[in-house]
Amino acid sequence: MLAGLIALLAIGWALLLIERRETAPRRVPNPLGRRVAMVTAAVAAVVVIVLAAQSDGGVRGALERLRDDVIDDPPAQLAEPDRFGTPNADRRWDLWQEAAGMFSDKPVEGFGMGSFPNEHLRYRDAPFPAESARSQPMTLLAEGGVIGTLLGSGAVLLLMIAAILRVRALPDGRERTVAAGMAAGGTAWVFAGAWQTTLLSPGVTIPALLMLGTVAALAPDPSLLRRRRALGLTDPGEPARVVALLAGVLALAALALSIALPARAELKARAALSLPADATADRQQAAALDAAVASSLDPLSARGPIAEASVAIKRGRFAQARQFALDAVDRTPENAAAWVVLAEVARAQADRAGFTLASERALALDPRGPQVEELAAAAAAFEAPPAGSPTATGTPLTPQQDPLAIPETQPDAGQSIPPQDTTTPGAGTTTTPDTGAADEFAEPDAVAPLQP
Repeated sequence: MLAGLIALLAIGWALLLIERRETAPRRVPNPLGRRVAMVTAAVAAVVVIVLAAQSDGGVRGALERLRDDVIDDPPAQLAEPDRFGTPNADRRWDLWQEAAGMFSDKPVEGFGMGSFPNEHLRYRDAPFPAESARSQPMTLLAEGGVIGTLLGSGAVLLLMIAAILRVRALPDGRERTVAAGMAAGGTAWVFAGAWQTTLLSPGVTIPALLMLGTVAALAPDPSLLRRRRALGLTDPGEPARVVALLAGVLALAALALSIALPARAELKARAALSLPADATADRQQAAALDAAVASSLDPLSARGPIAEASVAIKRGRFAQARQFALDAVDRTPENAAAWVVLAEVARAQADRAGFTLASERALALDPRGPQVEELAAAAAAFEAPPAGSPTATGTPLTPQQDPLAIPETQPDAGQSIPPQDTTTPGAGTTTTPDTGAADEFAEPDAVAPLQP
């Protein structure tokens, strides 16, 4: 990678040296080129229609095959080159359908920004993870509904329109050429959001927004300034500019912290969750420390408490694990992973009611998760254990013991039944009780009342 970066810098520097610095004119009238482009597009459309008509099933058959390729084509592995020829790579169409279903359930307010990873677990047909709908508009519709989509998309579109209008108003020259290139880069980012969730990539989103904002904030031409003064719209002055600059710097710093701290917490949580079962005491202590740091760096996420609970379970500290799991559930009650770890703690503590409740809640949030299905099956078995059946026997014929059953209470040793009088009336002798096999279906003898 380092060698490739050096080579790219060298090639770029060489191109800059030989480039002819020219400015793009405002308009390039070329009617001949326009006619050639229109004729080429028409010929290409005719060729496509003819090829589709000659295929199996005609044009309708070609459209049906295209629909099958886009919708029903199975997803390809991300590590395989076949994914480049698969229209439904990474289950994009399935995720769009899920987002449409979420939007239809809550079309106005949505499920909340950032809720797609949790809600996806309830709407998915196959157990595969997803952080977004692979489309910025579809993700906004699912998470924010109509209100969130208008606010989020409207702000970005207005910024793009302002940048384009600013480029059109600039006079010809090098500044206009550079501004047009920056506006083109930001506009490309906006349209790329239709096919990918661009807001989840800060390394791409922040430069694109900076380019659009920089172009939109360029100084207007003198004629526009004169028109603004004529309308009474004066310059706010240097103090207002300084205040706006400081506010922008603080906003960018807050944005950077809101990205850096959760990312650091995620790394710490992953390191804690990777703790093996046979780890040494030092590694267990280090994993517990990583989980605690993750929990404190991102107080709105359940990843830290989940990692703390998992480490505590591996260390055999179930009381602490229960507190951490409850903290994870309090932070994000809609997180299925939090309920899963709470169910694991309840099972380790032989808490039948808690295990059943946590498993049912996790199953409601993630009906198709393999781990959740296993917990639900175990909870159903605990509700009706095999030992509870009247015909439950083992080999040899001994009752099966329920691992979560409460042991029966033994009788108090301070009370005992006094020996009964077995003397035959009139004989003066004591008879020996019969030691033969007792009839298991015989009526029991009356027992004398207990003496105090």
